[in-house]
Amino acid sequence: MWEPRIKLSLAGLSHSKTQDITNQVKSQLEEKENQKFPVFKAVSFKSQVVAGTNFFIKVNTGGKNFMHLWVFRNLPHEKSPLTLLTYKTNKAKHNELNYSFLSFFLLLKEASLFYLVSDSGLVLSTLSQQFSVPQ
Repeated sequence: MWEPRIKLSLAGLSHSKTQDITNQVKSQLEEKENQKFPVFKAVSFKSQVVAGTNFFIKVNTGGKNFMHLWVFRNLPHEKSPLTLLTYKTNKAKHNELNYSFLSFFLLLKEASLFYLVSDSGLVLSTLSQQFSVPQ
């Protein structure tokens, strides 16, 4: 099985900036899950610099309920909003925040666009960014 070669960093963001990123993608998640989250608190994060920045954020959604989010921020000159690429539900506080869900998705290139596609063939997102994908 292909394992992504990724360097994740714990540095670079304050808790308030991480919470701001989390707040900006909350409506995207609520739309995908078809429910409201009265509690949506970032509790930990990791980031990865690519052609933009990937943020992996553990979020408390109330009580003992947690989710892991994968959020993408484009390069500043693109002036585009943050994108919730994918997420995992049914997580607990003790679950390690990692990028294991990356192995379930593919980036497919057609012309200058990249498509994030799930293992079931569902197109999750379209990105017009240059990514380096290991061979």
